[in-house]
Amino acid sequence: MNLNNIECFLAIADLQSISRAAEKLYLSQSTVSHRLKLLERELDCELIDRAQGQRSSLLTPKGEAFLPLARRWLTLNQDTQTFKKTSLFPSITVGCVDSLSVFFFDELYSRILEREIPIKLHLKTHSSPELYKRMENNTIDMAFSVEHIRSKDIVTEPLFKEDLLLVCQPGYLPKGPVHPSVLNPSEELLIDWGTNEFQLWHDHWWSPNVAPFLEVNAPSFAIHFIQSKPCWMVVPISIANRCQDCYHLEVHPLLDPPPQRICYKLTSRHPRSSHPEAARIFTSCLDEFLAEVPWISDSD
Repeated sequence: MNLNNIECFLAIADLQSISRAAEKLYLSQSTVSHRLKLLERELDCELIDRAQGQRSSLLTPKGEAFLPLARRWLTLNQDTQTFKKTSLFPSITVGCVDSLSVFFFDELYSRILEREIPIKLHLKTHSSPELYKRMENNTIDMAFSVEHIRSKDIVTEPLFKEDLLLVCQPGYLPKGPVHPSVLNPSEELLIDWGTNEFQLWHDHWWSPNVAPFLEVNAPSFAIHFIQSKPCWMVVPISIANRCQDCYHLEVHPLLDPPPQRICYKLTSRHPRSSHPEAARIFTSCLDEFLAEVPWISDSD
């Protein structure tokens, strides 16, 4: 069945006019009428009521019945064209926690796009527990979490560790390393990292009864406030470097620092078999990217 003929029929049905359908399709009225006749001949029925004196082009009962089929036919064709374009490269769906996605792996994703690496990326941002759920459901092919949650269906392996540093406005603290005991907890911009290790370290130095200046669950949200108010926050080195380079904030090493944050790579024990090549290509790009990060090399 000719798609051009169906498009003409749909245009007439939507606009209730052959002349307006011709204008919309940039065709002559005679061409639109001819294509309609070809479609009617193929279906062996009249689709448009041609009663004399009728100003609008109305559908016949057969035309009404064919209308949803025509729309489905057009949608199927559009989906087929999209499939042809997107299936040129193998695809991979990658999930990541917000802090790593925004402040670290964005450079990896940009590199893959700029170099036109032959894979199609689908990027998702979720909390660590949600990443595990989606990995178990096989809706994500690979993920990067900051929590290790036991799962019989997922391979969880440490990818890298990163130190946590103190970030503040320039001049807020003297130069050099900072000991937690000199910090005012009421001026803290506390980020909930969702790990027991950090919370234990935090409670060791500051009473849970002392409220921080502000508590947030996303570093990207915290940067807005630390730029406008004298305060401090503790973040992983990947975020601290971005704060220094892009937002001109000051970074201090911590004496008696919190435990390092671990980034875990999650892969399925029963991966989807549609595009295994994409996972191999992405992993190769990932390994190359990590090998060039100075603080990861230093920690090794």
